[in-house]
Amino acid sequence: MNAEFLAVLEFWEKEKGITKDVLLRAVQEALLAAAKKAVGPYRDLRVGIDPQSGDIKLLARLFVSEQVVFQHEQISLLDAHHVGHAKAKVGDEIEADVTPASFGRIAAQYAKQALMSLVAKQTLMAQVCKAEKAQKAQPAEDETQSMTYSKFKDSIVGNPGN
Repeated sequence: MNAEFLAVLEFWEKEKGITKDVLLRAVQEALLAAAKKAVGPYRDLRVGIDPQSGDIKLLARLFVSEQVVFQHEQISLLDAHHVGHAKAKVGDEIEADVTPASFGRIAAQYAKQALMSLVAKQTLMAQVCKAEKAQKAQPAEDETQSMTYSKFKDSIVGNPGN
């Protein structure tokens, strides 16, 4: 994802009135579901989307170990140093980027589905709210209106009742 993706979010924010944060959260939730299928059951897997560039990363919390026994829970000391954790020691817990090279295409599909679903829900809710307001503003055809009449000085005053 990139600047084009962010431009789409900004467009929908203006057109549909859905905040960029809400749109990003929906995309992150969809991408997390896609990530679990794409990379497996990593420990504390999360999706990070850079709000400036639109770059997506899958991040997992991993334990640094001498020898990796459980790929989805551990990272070797050498690999931890290679991914930017130069001060990591055996037993430390680090957050590592586990984004597969092929994830961009999958991410784009899931993001599109999530956004379309969210926009459809928001549009439907807006239509329902509008219809409810219109219904409250007009009495139903078969609804009986009551009036309270009172005499004030030499005039008769009618007040609608509920």
